[in-house]
Amino acid sequence: MNINIIKSLSTAAVFLCCMTSMVVHAQDVSLKPDATCVYVVREADSLHLDIYRPAPGAETTLDGKTKPAILNVTGGGFGGGTRDNALFMPWFKDLLDRGYPVISIDYRLYMKGRRAVGNELGISLKKAVEIATEDLIAATAWLLENGAEYGIDARNMVLTGGSAGAITVLQAEYEVCNGTPMTTILPEGFDYAGIMAFAGAIFPDSGKPVFARKPCPIMLLHGEDDMVVPYDRYLKNKMNFYGTKSIAKILNDNKFINWTLRFPKHRHEIAGGMLVTVDIQDAFIRSEVIGKVGSSVDASVDWPNKPSGKNPVLTWLYDGKKH
Repeated sequence: MNINIIKSLSTAAVFLCCMTSMVVHAQDVSLKPDATCVYVVREADSLHLDIYRPAPGAETTLDGKTKPAILNVTGGGFGGGTRDNALFMPWFKDLLDRGYPVISIDYRLYMKGRRAVGNELGISLKKAVEIATEDLIAATAWLLENGAEYGIDARNMVLTGGSAGAITVLQAEYEVCNGTPMTTILPEGFDYAGIMAFAGAIFPDSGKPVFARKPCPIMLLHGEDDMVVPYDRYLKNKMNFYGTKSIAKILNDNKFINWTLRFPKHRHEIAGGMLVTVDIQDAFIRSEVIGKVGSSVDASVDWPNKPSGKNPVLTWLYDGKKH
């Protein structure tokens, strides 16, 4: 099965619920984690992670292969956000019903209470990205050592997040691929099973991002008019941010596996699009993480106001024909 790069898809070709459903249904879903653990202590801060096991009776394998765990990193501008935000619960439940274990983590919020502008903001933001990524990698190391006790195989784990969370998961994969010092706590050759980034970016030390080794399959979703996290790149005031447009070009130029979904005329709302794109997440994981099809997708898509009666985009992706 081969999937060619898409130039564009019409609104009717994407099965998404309306964005507001994430808020409406949040009141209807109450989940309690099966385990809450301290994964690292940073000075006076104990950082926790929550583990949710798939729903009873959920199909946890596909074609004889175990479905990956999905680790979420919350957004919030590196100054806010909680791992157990009620708005995540409908999305978590959907993933659990599909047979995916879910993990959600704390991380240090370096920007909390900070007021900075110009170069000072850029320097502070770089530090915020660095320590958030360091914490995510520490959580990964903890899961590699302890995850089996909770039914988690950290070598079969997809990272995801929105906004600051998306930046953190992309940065973690970038650090892993380049073997930077913060990744030395991980086993040699370790990599994540996949990345799903909602309005994310990479913050390299200098110049454009370069992957020293092939990254895991990456899915990028971003509004083209995003005014918070750059869709392309932002290289001012000590900031060296490369967003989805720039990352996708690097991935495509190197023939690295990626699914890039671009949302014209949309801004930062895509950072909260986890619940409304869960079918696409499932398709990406089934195709590239579990199935290892080796396809790349580049689609300009709209954000419909209501779901359609069927899911034609998944049919299109799996049979390679445009509907």
